[in-house]
Amino acid sequence: MTALLTFDEVTFGYDPGAPPVLERLSLGIESGTATAILGPNGVGKSTLLHLALGWLRARSGRVLLDGQPLAAYPRRRLGQSMALVPQVEQTPFDYSVLDYVLLARAPYLAPLAMPGADDERIAREAIDEVGLSQLCHRAITTLSGGERQNVLVARALAQQPRLLLMDEPTSHLDLAHKVRLVHLVRDRLAQGMTVLLTTHEPDVAAAIATHLVLMRDGQVCGSGALADVFTAENLSAMYGVPVQIVQVGGRQVVLWT
Repeated sequence: MTALLTFDEVTFGYDPGAPPVLERLSLGIESGTATAILGPNGVGKSTLLHLALGWLRARSGRVLLDGQPLAAYPRRRLGQSMALVPQVEQTPFDYSVLDYVLLARAPYLAPLAMPGADDERIAREAIDEVGLSQLCHRAITTLSGGERQNVLVARALAQQPRLLLMDEPTSHLDLAHKVRLVHLVRDRLAQGMTVLLTTHEPDVAAAIATHLVLMRDGQVCGSGALADVFTAENLSAMYGVPVQIVQVGGRQVVLWT
C-alpha cells in the first residue's frame, strides 16, 4: 500500500552553514491512521509539518503525497488535501469567528468568488463541532488563547482535508477543551480522515494516536503502532529521564520518576 504522505530521506536546515534540523529522515503516514510525532522541544516536529505542506523545501530527499512529489500538485489541490492547525497564528484584523473560519473555503472557490450558502453551512458546522457556536460573531481578537486555538481547529475542519495536520493542538487548551479535542479527532478518524499531529505530551499521544513516531536530534528514533512504540523504555531513552507508564481508568499515563 502506498502511504498517503511520505518523507523519503529528507534533510532540511534553516541556515546553510548550520547543522540540519532534520537529517535523512524517512517516514510514511498511512491513510486512515492517526499518527502522533512525539519528542522534546526543538527536534524538528513543526518543521516536518511545514515540509509536508510545501511551505519549506528540503535540502535533499523527497516529500510525496499519494506517491507524487508535492511540486506536481497545484496549490489549490494541496489546499483541498491538507489543512494545518498551527500552534499559534497572528491575526491583525478583527475578523469574526465565522468570517475567519470561512477563509478555509478558499481552495474550493473560483478566483475572487465569495463563499456561498454551502460554504457558510460547512463553516458553521465546524464552529459548532469545537463548541464555539455562541461566539460565531465575536471578533477573534477578543477571544482567549484557548478559544483562538479552537477557532484554528474549526478553520482546518472547514477546509475538509483528507489529511489533518495539527501542531501541538492541545498546548493552549484547558482540560475540558482538551478532552473535547481528543474526542473530535477520534470521531474524524472513524470517518476516514488521516491525522498527523505533533506533541510533547505523551498522554495526548496515547489518547489520540493509532501510530507513534518518536523523534530526537532531528531523526526518527522509533516508529510503528502505538502499542509497540509507546513503552517506558522508549520514552525514557527519548527524553533522557526515567519514566513509567501506568494504567489509570483504562488510559495509559506517563509518570516521571
